[in-house]
Amino acid sequence: MKKPILLIIFLCFSFTCFTQEMNVMDYFPTEVGTMWGYTNEKENMMEIIKIENASKYSDDSYVYMFSDNVRGLGSTLSLYHVQNNKIYLVATKDLFGNYHEIEEPFPVILDIPNKKGKYIDAGGDTCSYEVIKSNCKFDDKNFPDCIVVIEKIVANDTVLQTKKSYYAKGIGLVYETIIGSSKKETVYRKLVKQW
Repeated sequence: MKKPILLIIFLCFSFTCFTQEMNVMDYFPTEVGTMWGYTNEKENMMEIIKIENASKYSDDSYVYMFSDNVRGLGSTLSLYHVQNNKIYLVATKDLFGNYHEIEEPFPVILDIPNKKGKYIDAGGDTCSYEVIKSNCKFDDKNFPDCIVVIEKIVANDTVLQTKKSYYAKGIGLVYETIIGSSKKETVYRKLVKQW
């Protein structure tokens, strides 16, 4: 009698463990003041992204304001909304101080693996995205547990550009590449420092 009961308990526990959904917030640090330093493929650009502010709403969703400062160019702001285990871009402030409220469907910044969807970006382009699990290696760095968001700008059934964003668990965005019309993949951002 003990064996069937133990088997049932084990199966219930196993089913619970395997059906628990991944939390995207494990891949998107949100402590105010956290900063990341990035460079590009040629390492001739330095970009600092910082979490400036955070707010919680009554529906248990969150909003985070990130600043993005590229040396020699200036700063922009991005407002991210976190709800239902998904992170969206909802508003931006450009280099000239102009605010842009983004309309639904919002660009998806991060989602759980095996999700797909579409949205219209700020330039009016139709974008599709797909989320997968992967590892990420570049330079002397290795991140074995990443969520990768693959975004494609599509016009007339032709992919014009593909962006791959790698988010490492406990760190956030670590690597980003762009594939343009030349089909060459170039490094847009790679993490050099987090503090």
